[in-house]
Amino acid sequence: MALKRLGAPLLWAPSGRSALFLLLTMLVGPGLIVNAVLKEHAHRPRPVHVTEFGGPDVFKAWDEFDGACGGNCSFASGEAAQGFWMVAPALIAPPPWRAAALVGALAFGVGASVLRMAFGGHFLSDVLVGGLITSIVIVAARRLMWRRGA
Repeated sequence: MALKRLGAPLLWAPSGRSALFLLLTMLVGPGLIVNAVLKEHAHRPRPVHVTEFGGPDVFKAWDEFDGACGGNCSFASGEAAQGFWMVAPALIAPPPWRAAALVGALAFGVGASVLRMAFGGHFLSDVLVGGLITSIVIVAARRLMWRRGA
């Protein structure tokens, strides 16, 4: 079914539900859980700030929330979370393009994560948790908003 906006037919135009899905997944995954909660409360110093890499701070494991970082800390990676969020628009892409969009979204998430690690901004565990949290939020929201068989 072709929609018409401003007199032009739009095939596969995003619905209101799709726009809400994109907004909610961005706000909850990368926004609330990763950036507002984990990054601000984990206190894990970034790799460039730990003594093993020439910095002044003591290394802290991913599950230790008592590091020297005061704000915008390493755990979890906001960039990885946002990079993997690209899976959300890929999931609502038109069916003929969905598989290619998913491959591109995953490649983008992996690429962003690798760059953050290469520049000393994050540990592997930071990017894995950031990507995993965002992926879980996306899958849960998709299952809630589009019931199977509907």
